[in-house]
Amino acid sequence: MKSAHPMPPRFLFLLFLSAALLFVLSQGWITRPVPLLCSAHANMAFPFPGEAAQKESSFAIPPGLLPRSITLKDHQITLKPFRLKGLCATLHLARREDGYLITLSQGSFSSIQYDEMGQYGERERKPYPLLEQVTFEGTFFWAFNGTSFQILDLAFHTPPQGVIRVEGTYGWANGTFEGSLQSSRLDLSDPLARLFSLPAESHLAFLLDTQVHVEQKAEGPLRWRGEGFVSGLEFHTPHFIHAGENLEARFHFSGRRDLTDGATQLELELRAKEGESLFDKLYFDLSQTPLHLFMDVSLPRRSPSTIRLKDLRFNLHSILEVHYRGMLHRKEGGIVSDLTVTAPRQPLKPLVHKFIGEPHGDKLPGLEQMVFDGDWAGTLAVQGPLEAPGLRGRIEIHGGSVISESGETHVKGIEVNLPFNLAPRDKDRDPITPPGAHGARGYIQVQEFQTPLLHLNSFELPFQSFPNGYRLLQSTTIPAEKGFIRILDLEMRDLPFAHRTGETTLRISHLGLDNFLRALFTEELAATLHGEKLKLRLRDNRLESSGPLHLDTFAGEVTVESFGMNQVVSPFRTYTLDVRWDDLNLEKLTGLTGFGRVTGHVRGHVRNLEMAGGMPVSFDLAIESLPRRQTRRTISVTAVENLTEISGGRSPFVGAGGIMASLFNTFPYEEMGIACYLENDFFTIRGTIVRDDQEYLVRRGWLGGINIINMHPDNRISWNDMLRRIQRIQRDSPQGTDF
Repeated sequence: MKSAHPMPPRFLFLLFLSAALLFVLSQGWITRPVPLLCSAHANMAFPFPGEAAQKESSFAIPPGLLPRSITLKDHQITLKPFRLKGLCATLHLARREDGYLITLSQGSFSSIQYDEMGQYGERERKPYPLLEQVTFEGTFFWAFNGTSFQILDLAFHTPPQGVIRVEGTYGWANGTFEGSLQSSRLDLSDPLARLFSLPAESHLAFLLDTQVHVEQKAEGPLRWRGEGFVSGLEFHTPHFIHAGENLEARFHFSGRRDLTDGATQLELELRAKEGESLFDKLYFDLSQTPLHLFMDVSLPRRSPSTIRLKDLRFNLHSILEVHYRGMLHRKEGGIVSDLTVTAPRQPLKPLVHKFIGEPHGDKLPGLEQMVFDGDWAGTLAVQGPLEAPGLRGRIEIHGGSVISESGETHVKGIEVNLPFNLAPRDKDRDPITPPGAHGARGYIQVQEFQTPLLHLNSFELPFQSFPNGYRLLQSTTIPAEKGFIRILDLEMRDLPFAHRTGETTLRISHLGLDNFLRALFTEELAATLHGEKLKLRLRDNRLESSGPLHLDTFAGEVTVESFGMNQVVSPFRTYTLDVRWDDLNLEKLTGLTGFGRVTGHVRGHVRNLEMAGGMPVSFDLAIESLPRRQTRRTISVTAVENLTEISGGRSPFVGAGGIMASLFNTFPYEEMGIACYLENDFFTIRGTIVRDDQEYLVRRGWLGGINIINMHPDNRISWNDMLRRIQRIQRDSPQGTDF
């Protein structure tokens, strides 16, 4: 009797391999050692869900003339959607009172192939590398009345080691099915490596123990459940960028499939508590931070190319917890997502330490000495093509703080409610705005911001998000030492892209820099910074300023004409600066250094100053004395010696000049003019005072004093040699201080 119930789906085809072999018998694809005559009859059909039976076959075996064995050799069976090639097997048949006992031995096949839908709708036949070179054997029982077929024991031997055992019963009359599958220390390392085309330099090894139970009641759905254990998992990619060893994981799974409409539901829970792994710079010790993964997935009946994530939870113990829900749709252009990701409120400290401090601490000096506190939470909506989706959501930080080990640097009372809207761009670079995502509002609050160089009091910045950017909703004043910083406007655009842009306008009023100067000179000095309209613009990964910024110091006023930063988001960023001064008191300035005391007032500039890695790359420095007759101008013996050393000249205090140095500590001068250049790692010093073909750095008056002549005006030395000269002067200076 032909069953009216469809057979289980493709992944259960192993349970019916014996039935397929009997189908081969009916087609005559056998080598018979003895004649085969007809007596008893049976009909078979092998439809799959949603398919009608393509063909019926029948055969008969007479009592008394039953052959002891039947041999199959080098044949092929198509059992949709699988095809077994190079099939070889021997069947031993024995008749009992109520049916036939079938023993299968020496079974093998060269390959298994399956159909897959191609890119343009055509079916492509691909091999199953997991099942190559498998041998099998088994024992089956077929009842005479045709009511049931039993797999008593079916074993698949997989090289190099491992056995898969199957047993089960199928009731032909009522369509019920029940079976189980077991494996012990199954090694699938090599087949998986070939299935995913891993490079030859990669390594993958593990053992799998699993149990699966499958059942189908009359006119009911197909159900399955099981558990497994992965042990001895180790892997590494070329150059060991990703690696793991001694990993172990236990998993449980269950599911059901409605055979009338094809709707499927799957549940999986995985726990990993042993082993170590490295992903680039992220290291995980699962004995300290166990991994828990739970997944509840359904495949709707009307859309076989859609996956619905009813609940997917990822929990890296004490570090990160994330929940996923939504849909994934497979279309011609790829996979389209409609997901919601939620991070419940959780501690901030372990997340920052694991994902920022450990991998990037070497690029962010001082980060490892910072202590983070507070909680964070977030939501994220992922919409559009999975390779370039639109991202909308919100990040929250509650009770946050960042405190250095010494406590001198801290940010306290951090409250953040920050929406974001990151949209992909089309070919014309216009943002694709997700519907309803424009105009979300948020804020950043800080109760106290304290560093050794700067102290800011409580402030709040209200923001509004728009696609790929933010806009400050209103001007905000941030109280600071002796003054304030007022942010008049702020807008950032194209944040996810390399060509991000932005601009802000600041007003700085009497911002105290006393702490900054104290860190440089270890003395109590006063300085304030102010600027009426300082504009900062970000273009092509470069931040630059416009509008003067004035620094009132103990020695006079310095004007910052412009400053900039190249490669803002790169660890190899560089800085540029243009500064001028119109009236600096040299006596107050040189009195803080070991260079030697110089009196008088000077003007000058530093232009095209470029810094990289804390060292200058290029600059143009000019210093000249102001023509003020009423100001006394003197230079000490130490300053003369040091300036001569830097210029590469010979000390004037040798021979008879030494007598002068022993009688006088300082000498008057009339003019000073010095120009220094650094370019292409070469340093040049020039005197800007030229008299009678002589180039003077310092020139005396007609009533006496001292001249410092540039004896080598065309001399260029490497910057490293100049640094060694400066270091030698610092070691020999009486005060022993930097200058």
